[in-house]
Amino acid sequence: MTKRQTPSPATGHSPWVTADFVAGRTTQLAEIRTLADTVYWLETRAAKGGKTILVAQKNASPPRDVTTPDVNVRSSVNEYGGGAYAVGAGGCVIFTNAVDGRIYCLSGGVQKVLGGSDDCRYADFSPLSAIQAVSRPTMSEGVFCIREDHRAAEQTETSIVWVAEGIETVLIRGQDFYASPRLSPDGQSLAFISWDHPNMPWNETQLKLARLDWASGHPVIRDIAMLVGEDAACSIMEPVWQDQSTLFALSDAKGTWQPIKFEEKENWAGAFLPDSGFEIGAPPWVFGHQSLICLRDGGLLAHGVKNGMPHVAHFDGNAWQDTHFGLAAAVPLPIGDAFAWLHTPSDAPPAIRIGRNLAQSRVLQSAFTFPDGIGPEHCAHPRVLDFPTRDGATAHGFFYAPVGGAALADTTGRPPLIVTAHGGPTAAANPAFSFKVQWWTTRGFALLDVNYRGSTGWGRAYRQALDGEWGARDVLDCIDAAQFICDQGLADSKRCVIRGGSSGGLTVLRCLALSDIFCAGTSLYGVADLMTLVAETHKFESRYLDRLIGPLPAARHLYTDRSPVHHAAQIKVPVLFLHGDADQVVPLTQAEEMYQRLKNHGVTTEIKIYPGEGHGFRNAETLRDSFQREYDFYLSVFCGVA
Repeated sequence: MTKRQTPSPATGHSPWVTADFVAGRTTQLAEIRTLADTVYWLETRAAKGGKTILVAQKNASPPRDVTTPDVNVRSSVNEYGGGAYAVGAGGCVIFTNAVDGRIYCLSGGVQKVLGGSDDCRYADFSPLSAIQAVSRPTMSEGVFCIREDHRAAEQTETSIVWVAEGIETVLIRGQDFYASPRLSPDGQSLAFISWDHPNMPWNETQLKLARLDWASGHPVIRDIAMLVGEDAACSIMEPVWQDQSTLFALSDAKGTWQPIKFEEKENWAGAFLPDSGFEIGAPPWVFGHQSLICLRDGGLLAHGVKNGMPHVAHFDGNAWQDTHFGLAAAVPLPIGDAFAWLHTPSDAPPAIRIGRNLAQSRVLQSAFTFPDGIGPEHCAHPRVLDFPTRDGATAHGFFYAPVGGAALADTTGRPPLIVTAHGGPTAAANPAFSFKVQWWTTRGFALLDVNYRGSTGWGRAYRQALDGEWGARDVLDCIDAAQFICDQGLADSKRCVIRGGSSGGLTVLRCLALSDIFCAGTSLYGVADLMTLVAETHKFESRYLDRLIGPLPAARHLYTDRSPVHHAAQIKVPVLFLHGDADQVVPLTQAEEMYQRLKNHGVTTEIKIYPGEGHGFRNAETLRDSFQREYDFYLSVFCGVA
């Protein structure tokens, strides 16, 4: 294909979002933690092969790398990982190294192996706090965490373990999954979340409380009590201690995730706080996300979604009040008399900020720096979109008008449209700055990021609207969204394309098979064969489709009907496949089989396989090639569109 770039009227030059810029000059920031006067965070650097480094900043000193270049601070528990590090007593940093799979303790500049076993993975660390270390001097140096044990080929076991002095002690096992082991301030109790197949953690979970005995210097479980889950079919998550006798968590039993309070004096019976007016929390695809914290004054700070946008609010014990932290990626964390948080505006680089609010804050670290002469005015901004579906419901999304590339507009000024189907499918489109948006809008494309039914942020009912309907309702919502935009005159109906990754890849292929509104599509590490996916995917999602499609074998006909690989003959437009050969979530065979079937039917199709890439792309060269390759692919398609 001939490479081509269109001029941008905003700058008078080629689009500022170049493939080299995306691949080599940007960093992903995540998982902020605070302790005393220090802020910690993770940086995934594409220019360093996608390695993740732990970084810290103390007071006004410059940021410094805490881990060495040979370390990769990343977990792969449940394949999606997260929660790869924690900060404990005295600034002791606990982390898991993806290079060797071991757990390390870094304290006073000295790094040592705390534990870890071959063929085991670790995440969601809960080390001793300074308060616990003082109040329970018999406690040994160690950490509670989630262990995923792959040593038995026939069964992966997930458990809660205590790791100390090179020894792992299994404390809690027997259920399919565990998360969020959280030690009470006095060290006497361990709160945790558990659930079993076929549930996912946003469907139905349990909150339990284990009583501990430290007489030997190591924790021993005395008894375990069920707080939520025996009778209530709800999702409860993110336990957080206010003090040793007060525990908060998030429950969607009333329709949206809201804080629920448990007190020892009430025999640990739960009581909901007043409704916040927005959904607090996010589906726990990864460990380590924080949506709720307890403040020193007895109040709470919470992060969630309001009308599709990130939102932070404060609870003073009586009522909720809006705060002014901008578009935060998670709940801001206290540091001194201020807060640290990851600010993710739509028109500026993601940045770690510290201050009392957005107006009174400074930047500690940015993901990247705008090129000279470029600023927020050169970025596309999201317009919150509510659109009608064909069955009378309302679905949601974000629409971005182009900010460049006037040469791509048709004679009436209407741009081509890219529709994006997010993954999950229990996830959500996010209005934060994204190169996956700005790359296209600076080249003259309009972009529509669809929050089809099944997405998170509008409550349990909206999320469950996709139950039994994946590959059907999400598909129709994306088609209806594209038609709505074109009917509004915001895009050229002859040049609509659709792209999506992971589960969004299935949505893409189904849209191409069931509608003629799209002239091309791209599946990035996407699903094509549901029966094969069930047989080959990892433990975390191995029963996910029981709810999204239906339990097997009774629903086998639906798996066949919703699998694009069986309907390749219905697709008539060009399709591009981008996939990594190390993907353990959606194996490469999914893309290869779909590609071959399309090719056999005479459809124009391409496939690019990236060596060493897993589920999602991290390497700089992969990012460079995939962005440019997809752009060139659409231009070649548009050349043939009347």
